[in-house]
Parts: sequence; structure tokens; C-alpha cells
Amino acid sequence: MSTRTFKVFETHSLNLNTVAEESLSYNIYTHKLKVYSSSSNNSLPVPQIILQDKYVEQLGFSIDSSILVECHENKLITLKDDNFK
Repeated sequence: MSTRTFKVFETHSLNLNTVAEESLSYNIYTHKLKVYSSSSNNSLPVPQIILQDKYVEQLGFSIDSSILVECHENKLITLKDDNFK
């Protein structure tokens, strides 16, 4: 993993949408990010997505927690993984 630190100089704001499915209601937060370029071990550029800010913890992803990322066409879904040790 690269030890580089990137600073994002954009204003961060969350958009809130409420979704209702059958008798469930929950909020969906959207956050606009940029895909950066990072170097791989062989110095070829690879895409990198950085999720950082207080909203990450507010949504249940605390420091040192584990996550699962589901990859679909044009969509990444990030889930907290309480079973990961």
C-alpha cells in the first residue's frame, strides 16, 4: 500500500434521499468524490478512491473497522464487515 497522503481541496456535502421499500424506510447519502491516480508496485498508474471525512464514521465505519466492497458494473457498494477478524 502506498504511504502517500492526498488532500482533497473540495467542499464536502452530503445529499440525503429517503427510500421506502415495503414497510422499511431508510436514508441514502450520496457524496461526490474524484477517482485519483496512484502508482502500483510496477509504477503503472492505477485508479484510487479515497473515502475520508467525518461522514465515514457517522455512517458506522470507524477507524480499524473492516469493510466489504461489492463490485457491480458502474457501482461499488461498501458494507461494514463485523465478521472479519
